[in-house]
Amino acid sequence: MVMLNILDKLWLWTHVAGGVNNQYGFKEGSKISPAEAASYMGVSNILFVRLNNKPEVPEYSKYAASFKKLNRVVWSIIGDSASSNESEVPVLLELSKKFPNIRGVIMDDFFSFRMNAYKPQDIANIRRSLSNRTDAGHKLDLWVTLYTHELDLAVKPYLDECDVTTLWTWHSEDLARLEMNFAKLKKMCPGSRKVLGCYMYDFGNSKPMQVELMEKQCRFGLDLLKTGEIEGIIFLASCICDLRLDAVEWTKKWIDSIKSSQG
Repeated sequence: MVMLNILDKLWLWTHVAGGVNNQYGFKEGSKISPAEAASYMGVSNILFVRLNNKPEVPEYSKYAASFKKLNRVVWSIIGDSASSNESEVPVLLELSKKFPNIRGVIMDDFFSFRMNAYKPQDIANIRRSLSNRTDAGHKLDLWVTLYTHELDLAVKPYLDECDVTTLWTWHSEDLARLEMNFAKLKKMCPGSRKVLGCYMYDFGNSKPMQVELMEKQCRFGLDLLKTGEIEGIIFLASCICDLRLDAVEWTKKWIDSIKSSQG
């Protein structure tokens, strides 16, 4: 039997350095870069997502170069809700030719803020453009962000056109229903690829994440990894990794313990 490589399934959600400074109750400024945060957390896969329209496209190559030592990178083609709605598929297709560790793209904050501007066929066309590469490069997977409070929206036709669904719980009190909400997603899209998103800060309530809830997310994700129900766990976000938050430090130790157990 081949042992599951848990470390290969762990991801860090990243933004530009200082991406959430002076927001969500933070009074101390973060300065850590995405690549530095990945190294600090001991994670070799990242998602890099435009936040408040940063970074700008001319800076993409600089960031991609800083990610060269990372295993896999998924890059936003649609950023957070404060960023432009315009898809950046052509830009990422070109960038992935130069940086082959770019393995996918993600549409962030899609269902509550962008869904009405797209039809499922539009998403199918995006996915097709990522698959039908004219160069010798690899296919790029299409990822999407889905929050648990969006599960009752008409999301299924869109999820069916994506390769990977990432599931997130925005308010920490809703983690009490994490198992139920994942089961709802699984029933809705039984054959789809899924990744569990884990906040290391309670952004929905602008306060630190309780370590007990961080542990709940990680243990649930680990169980799902072992049963093959998900193919990854994402920790969010890079731009809080140097703020000495208890949940971040607990997560770092948890990742270290996995690394030790797997040699």
